[in-house]
Amino acid sequence: MPFLIQHDGADDSADVIGKAVQDLGTILGDLNQALHDMDQAVQGQASPIWADQQKAWNEDYGAMETSLGTGHKTLLNIHALFRDGDANGARIFL
Repeated sequence: MPFLIQHDGADDSADVIGKAVQDLGTILGDLNQALHDMDQAVQGQASPIWADQQKAWNEDYGAMETSLGTGHKTLLNIHALFRDGDANGARIFL
């Protein structure tokens, strides 16, 4: 049973994942900047809650960035393996 790998599609997918992680990092950086003074603006019992939430989303983003970065590298490696396999298969038939 033959199968078709669209090499350009794999490259595009890797690029989309990489850009999404980068864009989310920019958004999170902007959010952190906007909320930088929230601790001072929110007096009383709410202040620690803001700090805890900000810490949690930064940690979650870090974990996601690591996971997506690993997935991005894996996708590129898979793509290279398929491309190499395709080239080796072509050489066999020559």
